[in-house]
Amino acid sequence: MIEYPRYPADFPPKMRPGEGVNSNPNDQNETLVYSAPLGGCTKVYYSLMVWLGTWGFQTFKVEESIFVSPVNKNYYEIVLGEKERLAQQIKTGLTSIAQAYADLELILHDLRKYKEYVRLFNEIEEAENILKKEKDEKKIEEAKNKKIKALQTLRSIFIDQVDVHTDLPNVPIALRSIASRWPTIISDFMKLDNESKPEEIKLDVSYAEKVVLATKNKLFWSWLEMFKNTVKQRYERLKELAVARENSVREYKEMLKPIAARYKMINDMLSFPEKRGRMYVHVFRPEAQAFSIDTMTVWAWKPFAPEEKWKASRQQFDKVPAKQAGFTDEEIEEIKKIQKEKGKKYVDENGMVEALPIEPSIDGIVREIVRKINEDSEYKKFGVKITTEDLFEARKRLLERYRKLPEGSGGVIWPFSPYFVFVEIPMRRTCLLLPDGTQLESLAIENLRTYVKTQNIIIGHILEVMAREKILENYIGQLLGEFGIDKEGKVKKVEEMLKEEFPYIYGEVKKTTETKEKEKKAGVLDFLKKIMDYFGIQLTFLRSYGPYEFNVAYRLAKHYFKFSGEVFKQIKSFLDSSFQVPGASAEVKI
Repeated sequence: MIEYPRYPADFPPKMRPGEGVNSNPNDQNETLVYSAPLGGCTKVYYSLMVWLGTWGFQTFKVEESIFVSPVNKNYYEIVLGEKERLAQQIKTGLTSIAQAYADLELILHDLRKYKEYVRLFNEIEEAENILKKEKDEKKIEEAKNKKIKALQTLRSIFIDQVDVHTDLPNVPIALRSIASRWPTIISDFMKLDNESKPEEIKLDVSYAEKVVLATKNKLFWSWLEMFKNTVKQRYERLKELAVARENSVREYKEMLKPIAARYKMINDMLSFPEKRGRMYVHVFRPEAQAFSIDTMTVWAWKPFAPEEKWKASRQQFDKVPAKQAGFTDEEIEEIKKIQKEKGKKYVDENGMVEALPIEPSIDGIVREIVRKINEDSEYKKFGVKITTEDLFEARKRLLERYRKLPEGSGGVIWPFSPYFVFVEIPMRRTCLLLPDGTQLESLAIENLRTYVKTQNIIIGHILEVMAREKILENYIGQLLGEFGIDKEGKVKKVEEMLKEEFPYIYGEVKKTTETKEKEKKAGVLDFLKKIMDYFGIQLTFLRSYGPYEFNVAYRLAKHYFKFSGEVFKQIKSFLDSSFQVPGASAEVKI
């Protein structure tokens, strides 16, 4: 996960007053540890997730991993043994895809050859049709030349692949073989039309050669009719085979995708270097004790309406120009092209978008979060990059939740407010099987935290969730050969790698001088901004730098943090009461 700018907290400030709020009050941090008989912690986890939904929160899993000691054979076989079986299925599936590709290449080789034959016959019939109907002399002449050209190609095929095999033992009769007697016989044969008798041939050659030419011409026309029927039938069959094989390759890939997804979802804790090191901290002994550890981090958020600040929720949303929402002219033009290609709707014909509570919604804070995601090593490893379409999609997802009630929301309508309560729940569940048969389960919530966050930070969280969705898709794409790793170790689409390797063949689009100048100018401005920030050259006489709340001493502390504090207490109370902690209350008021 990336680090988000905070206010009030960071010094020097990464987010200035009014640009946004991202704060976790000190009294809303607590580590909670519970234990129960096997299955008890799991029940509470699911109850908590259901309750968060009914309280109106959107929930997301952002990290999960598992470790099972080999001593716990039954569970090991169910979890990590299943991962090994999935790995074997993936290997088998990839082998099937490779074989299907090999078969397809053989079919396509023959298909290309017969496609050329069909094209020649099609040109001949097209020309004959023009000659019957057309009266324009120029078009008639073009049709004649087209027909002659196609027939000459077919005559060449006849000479090279059919007539060459007509020689008898010690009796050369093929055109190539008798060319030593009549040097011009092949070129003379190419000049013929449909002459079948020596007398019909008007060429200035001997009668003996005319007899041979007439005989060969009759054979050619007889072969041509037979060859045409054979080509038509074979091309049709090859086309069916090629389409079937292409469909099977596509189907093999689609069949493999859910298997690869299931494989990726079983994240072995030992796959992560930082988590491998933690095994030395745990008191459990993997080689001697039957236990398992699984970890997960849950994000949940919902908006709240501070007093005297935001009105109740709305059903109709105003529209603002996309530029006012924070998008550049280039991004607006790009999204319009994407809309035409994919049929999605982000911007209307007038360049307007539905407004969020605060505009511009895509501000400098969101773009800083995008930069961090694009430069983060975890995401770069899988070639993940936040695009213009992702920015529009993130806004759309947030707008949809303001507008509609998803299943399991408990009928909670979101107030049209840019201020959110954000909950972070990092969980570690440990299951232990003792030698006497006793089974225990422990749930550690390693620092339950609640925050107050603004709309731009939440959009950043949505973008990071989308980046994690892309990781899974790109991982599957890598397995299936749709993505590769370039010389710099970056994950890219194969088509992009081809464009970089052979730009003139695969059509890499070059940047125009205008685009380069804009990038250069933007780079200079960013550099100047960094210098000013470093030396603290800021317009500090201004009270606020953005549209969000900036009054830390009164508004945030007295009004905003009480919402997140109430959520914190209610979640803690829910957990305590679920595990029957003495003195806990099960009352829920959120």
